[in-house]
Amino acid sequence: MKVLKKLAFSSIIILALILRMAPYLKGGAIMGADPYYHMRLIQGLFLVDHMYAGSRTALYPPLFHLLMGFVPGSLVAKAILIPPLLSTLTVPAAYFLLREHEKEAFLASFLIALNPALLMRVYFFPELLAIFVAPFFYYALIKDNERLFAILGVVLCLTHVFSALFYFASALLFSTNRRMRVLTAALLFMVIVFAFIQGPSLDYVRRPFLLPFFVCVGIYVPLASIAMHYNKNSKGLFFFLALFLVLCILLPQEVATYRIPALGAVILCIVAGTGMLKVAQKSTPMFFTLLVLFLAIGIMHSMDRSPIYSEQDVAGVSFLGENSLMPVMSTAGHLATYYGSTVLVDEYYPYSPDHGKRLSSQTGIILMGSKDYRVPEAYGISHIYVESSVPDATIEHMQRIYDSKARIYFLEYEIPFY
Repeated sequence: MKVLKKLAFSSIIILALILRMAPYLKGGAIMGADPYYHMRLIQGLFLVDHMYAGSRTALYPPLFHLLMGFVPGSLVAKAILIPPLLSTLTVPAAYFLLREHEKEAFLASFLIALNPALLMRVYFFPELLAIFVAPFFYYALIKDNERLFAILGVVLCLTHVFSALFYFASALLFSTNRRMRVLTAALLFMVIVFAFIQGPSLDYVRRPFLLPFFVCVGIYVPLASIAMHYNKNSKGLFFFLALFLVLCILLPQEVATYRIPALGAVILCIVAGTGMLKVAQKSTPMFFTLLVLFLAIGIMHSMDRSPIYSEQDVAGVSFLGENSLMPVMSTAGHLATYYGSTVLVDEYYPYSPDHGKRLSSQTGIILMGSKDYRVPEAYGISHIYVESSVPDATIEHMQRIYDSKARIYFLEYEIPFY
């Protein structure tokens, strides 16, 4: 029996790794845009650029970058291999949290392996480390281990600001009068972290990417509600789910990038797994239907992922850097800066000076064919870089000096304004 259990758990781990690794193997490239920013931070923790965030130094919690700096291999190799491995490790971490309750542990591990929000957040960035730490953080909370709670609280603060706030807030919801020192520590951590957070931007919602949120709300939350119905001490879980839904409503762009569902996935999957056990007691066919449904959702989200930037994009920004064509205007700010360019807009700092004007002008010229070049001219922009996924019909009137599906155009200010 023990051999079968080990085989079953190993199968869950292998499944989780395959689903997370498949998009990287299929695309053969780094997933997402943010990894290029964090790859720069691994090379040096302080980024200074005369157009970046208004020429100021950007300070980011350093733990992830310091740890990744010690991992052998090239940055590109680490950005491809580390995310699937680190995300997969969240599965046994959650099993560890529930190891005294075997059935719940197996189902929670299965749901975490297939959770769509987690699958869509497998990028080379600090949030992945924070999600991995979360089960141990909750373990310290449940066991009233104040020392471990404090240590992991520091780890979260040094890893990712928003994740730390989320987990400290959930710790407050789960705390009772018997954990006053833990409660005080969580409040203190939240005050410290909040003092450094600079606020999220609410300027966009990527509507095509909302499916993981609706899956969480439409399937995971109802299953969690079933579990809570049978748990007389579920007040903390109720408030956690309320926090989860409120944050999704207040921070729509966080829903669009799967952040809130991903951060809440550990607890959500644990409670949903308990709910599935209750379903199994009532209806075995319904239980197996849910298993197949979760498997299908996981596979669908895994196969739906693809790299944002292609080999042609990398070749294009390499050309920019090698020929010192800067500063440039590009919708691929992180990619261009990693390869040595200075850009009009870096996506990571929407609250930098004049960001609204910069972004509006850049979007208008690259995506809508605007000929109002006052903003780029004021910043000394001489070239426009357009990644391969952007159609070029709107800017074909410009002089194209490079083309490998990714294009570089010379910005001609003599074209009159509208």
